[in-house]
Amino acid sequence: LRSLLTSWKPNAGQTYLFPGRYPNHHWKHLHPNSADRILREAFERAGIEGASTHSFRRTALTQMSNAGIPLRIIQEISGHSNLEQLQRYLEVKPEQVKGAIASLSMLSYAGKEVFPRVIDELPAVPLPREQLSQGLSDSEPEEIPDW
Repeated sequence: LRSLLTSWKPNAGQTYLFPGRYPNHHWKHLHPNSADRILREAFERAGIEGASTHSFRRTALTQMSNAGIPLRIIQEISGHSNLEQLQRYLEVKPEQVKGAIASLSMLSYAGKEVFPRVIDELPAVPLPREQLSQGLSDSEPEEIPDW
């Protein structure tokens, strides 16, 4: 296709890239319905199911989106009147969803402490001897070491 388009380029503007299908229609461009019919016939001969000019359009828009082209620019190219209509065209594959979820790990606290340090409001001081011995049984007083 590239070589055909390159060889046609010198004639750009003098003739249609896709002229009419029949000899008496070569002075007109190929009608979109005719292009659709020709493509469907070619798919049928090749044994390809589910492909159409519409699926080509959907694929092209999805590939632009996947390539990172802003939706507003894709909207201009596709002629959709609003972004909501355009977004219905864009396909999202399960592996894309999984990849997006996996990318959340990149947003973690990498390089940071897992638990931020807590600054104690009160300084740590040892409890008085009386409070330390309260939990012990009265029958046998235990010796509390003097540290």
